[in-house]
Amino acid sequence: MVGALVRGGRVLPVHRRKDKRASRDVWDLPGGVVVTGESEMAALARELDEELGVHVRASTTTPGGSVPTSCRPAPRHRA
Repeated sequence: MVGALVRGGRVLPVHRRKDKRASRDVWDLPGGVVVTGESEMAALARELDEELGVHVRASTTTPGGSVPTSCRPAPRHRA
């Protein structure tokens, strides 16, 4: 599963570390695997928090399409 945060036509990518086994040192979209018992939307929200440090709450669920969301920095990343 993969997702993209898009605002005003701009996309927020993630940079994969150089020590990763695959696709290292490249810019990519955040994503990962769905854990057993987790919905795709819950998995995407978890991955966005882990990889970008943001909390995302989808206002609707439309797998494979656009999902209007509200997004805010995770508490551990407050300025």
